Parts: sequence; C-alpha cells; structure tokens
Amino acid sequence: MSALLDIRNLTLDLYADGSWRRVLDDVSFQVGRGEVVALVGESGSGKTMTALSVLGLTPSRKIRRQGEIIFDGRNLLSLDEEELRSIRGRQIGMVFQEPAAALHPSLTIGAQVAEVLRAHTDTTRQRAAARAVEMLGEVRIPDPQSRAAMYPFQLSGGMQQRAMLASALICDPLLLVADEPTTALDVTVQAQILELLSEEQRLRELAILFVTHDLSLVQRFSQRTVVMYQGQVVEDRSTPDVVAHPRHPYTRSLLDAAQSVTSAPVTLNALDPMTATGCRYAARCPERQEICIEQAPPIQSTGSGSYRCVLAAEPPSHRTASLTDAGGVNEGGVLLRCEQLRKAFAPRRRALRLSRLPTIVAVDGVDVSVPAGQTVAIVGESGSGKSTTARMILRLLDPTSGRIEFEGRDVTRIRGRELRALRAQIQAVFQDPAGSLDPTMSVGTHLTTSLRLHRGLHGAPARARVAELLELVQLPSSFARRYPNELSGGQRQRVALARALAAQPKLIVLDEPVSALDVSTQANTMAMLMELQRKLGLAYLLIAHDLPLVRNVSHHVAVMYRGAVLEHGSTNQVFTQPRHPYTQALLSLAHFADIDREPIILSGDPSQAPESPGGCRFRDRCPYAMDVCAIEPPSSNFPDGGGVACHLHTAGPMLSGQSVDLLLPKPPKSSTDKGAACDD
Repeated sequence: MSALLDIRNLTLDLYADGSWRRVLDDVSFQVGRGEVVALVGESGSGKTMTALSVLGLTPSRKIRRQGEIIFDGRNLLSLDEEELRSIRGRQIGMVFQEPAAALHPSLTIGAQVAEVLRAHTDTTRQRAAARAVEMLGEVRIPDPQSRAAMYPFQLSGGMQQRAMLASALICDPLLLVADEPTTALDVTVQAQILELLSEEQRLRELAILFVTHDLSLVQRFSQRTVVMYQGQVVEDRSTPDVVAHPRHPYTRSLLDAAQSVTSAPVTLNALDPMTATGCRYAARCPERQEICIEQAPPIQSTGSGSYRCVLAAEPPSHRTASLTDAGGVNEGGVLLRCEQLRKAFAPRRRALRLSRLPTIVAVDGVDVSVPAGQTVAIVGESGSGKSTTARMILRLLDPTSGRIEFEGRDVTRIRGRELRALRAQIQAVFQDPAGSLDPTMSVGTHLTTSLRLHRGLHGAPARARVAELLELVQLPSSFARRYPNELSGGQRQRVALARALAAQPKLIVLDEPVSALDVSTQANTMAMLMELQRKLGLAYLLIAHDLPLVRNVSHHVAVMYRGAVLEHGSTNQVFTQPRHPYTQALLSLAHFADIDREPIILSGDPSQAPESPGGCRFRDRCPYAMDVCAIEPPSSNFPDGGGVACHLHTAGPMLSGQSVDLLLPKPPKSSTDKGAACDD
C-alpha cells in the first residue's frame, strides 16, 4: 500500500503569552491509499493539531514548523495559501466534531453542500444544487430534496453530521480527515455514522485519518492506530494488535479507561507539563524505571509497527471488576420514587392564525425508583425522554401527571419555601459545565453563593467550607480564585460537583456528566464520584447514553425509548441477560462489544413515532415485530426484580442462566419472515 500521506519528523511551536510552546515533537506516520488510520490520544495530546497541520489550519499565525507533510507527492508545508486552498476541500475533505458550529446557520443545507463543489470546479449553480441533493441522498438523509431546503437548526445532530460528510465527499477527495466526528452523538447514531463512513470508504477507496480520544471506537473501523501523548507518537501499530496487545503503558491506560462493558476503568493522574528529557509519560506511568526519567525512550519495532518505550515484556492483564464492586454499597430504603410520570408539551396559542400543532408527549407513564446510597442509570437514545424525566425530578419542569415521592413524601406540586428546601436535597450536575457556571463569577463565589442559599453560611465559615469542598473534588484551594475560563473541562465539571455538594444533598442528578470529556478524564471523574458516594452515602440518578460507563458505575438500569421505560433491572441482569430487542441493540453497539458479533444497526429516526398510533413504540425499528405488536405490550415482571414491556415475554418469565443468544429468536432475513421467526 503506497503512502498517500507521509508525515515526516513534524515539529510545531506556537507563540502564546510571550513565549514559544512546543505542541508537536518529531511526529512521523503514514496513511496509505485507501487505508483508515486512527489518531488517538487525550485532549492536549496533539492529535487535532496534527490533523489541522495537514489542512494548513493551525489556529495561530505565529508558528515555527520543521519537517515535511507529503501528500500525493507534494510537500504541503512548502505551498502558499492559494495552493493549499486548491487542495483543501478538493483532494482533502474535512469533517469536524461539532457540525452545528461548522455549518452556517443562515444558509440552507443544500446551498452549503453545493458551495463546496462550485468553489473547486466549474460546475454551474443549477447542476451543483442537483448534485448536492444527490449527495445528501448518498449519505442516507431521508427525503434529500426537502432536507436540502432546510437550515441546520431544523436537522438533528446525526443529520447535521451527515450533511457535513456530504460536503466533505462531494468533490471525491483522496483523503478524509474526520476529527471526533461521533463524539457528540448517541450510541445508535454513532454506529450509523461509522457504518456510513466505512461504506463510503470502501466504495470510493478513500483514505481516512480518524481523530478520536476513544480507542474503543476504532476497533471495527481502522486498520492501523497511531497513539499520541504530549505531542509525540508513542505507538504506531495495526489496530488488532494495539487492542489485543498494547505495548506502551499509555495505550494500555487508554484501553482500560475506555470503560469496557466487562472491566473497570483505570484512572490516570493529572497531565503533567511537557518535559525536555526522559519519557514524557514517566510521571504517570505505573511501570516506570529509573532510566525512564533520565533518558528519552527508544523507538522499538514490532511485527506490525513500532512503539516508544524501554519496556519489551508482554503487558499485564486488564482488571475485570467494576467500580461499583469496590467497597460496600450504602444500601437503604427507597429515597426517590416516580410513578406514572408524564410530560406533554402543548403548543402555545398565539394571536396569529397558525395551523394547529400536535401535543408532544415527551415522557409517558415512567416508573423509576432510586434507593438511598445507590446509582440508578437511565439510558437510551437522544430524544428518549431521559433528560425530561430528570428535569421533572429536579422540579425544573412540572409533570403533566404522575407522582414524585422523595423520602416518602409527595413533592409533585410543592412551591415556594418547600421547593427550595427540596432543591437543597436534590442537586444536579449537567452535561456542559461551561454553560452551567457563570463566567463572571470566580470558583469561590460560585461555592459561597450555594453555601449561603442552602446552608446559611457567610464569611470565614463559608470560606473554610469552600476549601473543604475543593479538597473533596480533588482540586487545590487556590482554585477558589480562578474563573471558569481558566479551567479545563474536567476541572469545570469538578467545580460544578463541588457546588452541588455545598448544599449537602442526598441525591444528585448527573445528566451526561462526562460526555464532553476525554476518556481518561471521564474515568477519573467517575472514579471520584464513586468514592464520594461511598464516603458521603450519596444516591445518584445518572442520565447517559454511554453503556460501558453505565456498566461500571450503576447498580440499577432503566432503558427508555420514546418516553417510556422498555426494560429495567439490576445492572448485571440488564447487561448479561437483556430481555428487550432495543436493549440488545444498544448493547451490541457498546464499545468493545465482541468483535466476532455483528452490531445491530437500528435504522429509522427514533424521534418519529410509528405511522399508526398505539402499540409497541419500538415496532417500526424492531427486527422481531409481528402483528400483535400493534397492541400496547404489557409489562412482565421477573423474580430477579427486573421487568420488560415486550410481547415476546408475555408467555412467562425466562429461565435464569440463558445466554444472550437464546433470549430472542434470530432476526428474520426479510420482512416477510418476521411472523415465522417470532412464532418459533
């Protein structure tokens, strides 16, 4: 396989705050024609800066570069801006992490896709518009003609990312640079995008540089993996070998921190500043030797690549316990109970005569309980009703109907002082800490405000408590003087947690608390949350779509789909004996699923209900759907405490100890076989 992209000894310095800072140091690797190479590492490892260097899009004009970036026989670092523009978009396509930020909000999707073609070819406006519609169809956007006339805000995150992919591929590039293209998407949409990328790569014989912080994502997708740490390449080998036998200790830490379904994440220490001598990973490495501190590690060759380390021995085996196995569980009675919780959003009546809009039922008859001192996770795709349920529990939304009990008391309709007292007992940590922290307030002010409102503390006692709270979340007391923009994403999330702890709550609602963080920061944050749970007896309601994370930290799981709970039970039962077809599909897409088992890729849009009302909510996407599914399935409860709403289980509880393969019949090969498959 000849090299399409050959990065040779790339070194990059950026000038900031009055000094030069090295961000890339002697980076070398290749991407062959038609090859998929994953570029992996934590935030700050240099992977995105490497990708931007290929495109000539480094964020600072004050840069010093050495080395070469050879693309299709030309050194990109020797080209001027006009020559780079002729390659960017035409021969090298780019898909960014946040499609909402990359797409122009005031231009239609079709116009933005067509613009790329017109910028690089002599295609007429009319032909470019027609080709844009064709391209939207190729990336599986339904009804591409009407979607082309829409604006970005009118599309879901998955459709926005597909539109970005259409823009990147419309000129038939030789290389696609995909920078974290699935990070902001839920697990099913993530799988759909990766499947689409794989299909386009095969059809076009396209080379892809896939930038990600999550090694588990690349297992099915890439042929080779390049692992970066503090601006250096520390391992460059075939993906199967990297996953099965990682040679560098940092690679092993990333794999463990990926939080697989069956093993506990390994936490990493804080990222140290780049050092001039010795191994840059030495300060965090559990296997370091004296030579690692004194000398730069050699590059050692293996059968499938190379790695930068003095160690030559086979790696130690990974751990197999989950975080919830460590220590005892502070069990107690039911702290929170929700019964038949429902939330319907009716359209507001306007003075203007508009067509009557339907009422949207976001949550419909949800039952969920949280025992004291335990973690209950609610999982499901985006739009399943998870966050709406959490906001009703926090009383940020009033339920349309149903009942919320906290410590045995109905709190569904309380107001005023009683509601303020409840919110001290039930705190929240949201997905985006930057959005939930006031940028004009210091960390200390955020915490003292919470202490004053919920605990009545002022002055010296409040300042002393601020120091204690920062210590609880493993931050130095000096951070009280910092502002949110001076903190990393993980540090901001710890401040948000400290603010929640200031109220001394009994329950904390964690709404996607680590989805915006890189894999090692995720592992560190969740390990800290579990330690706080054991120390303080906290209960957590975790809202997440990351099933490996849920497997490691929760005691009970409820699976939601289109506003309803389809399955619930202990974490061990749900993950080892999934009873609902939707749960099985989600688990098949979980990171580090068995490579020999094909994932169940769900087609269709979960936000669109079946055409005919009533019946099972999942029937339009279920491979086992049969005629009886047009009737609402009853809830079946099992001796192990779990439950499922599915017609396949109305015959009675299933035998314990069955393998996952036996829980449901094999999916039919065609729609005409569905009834026979289920009858078997």
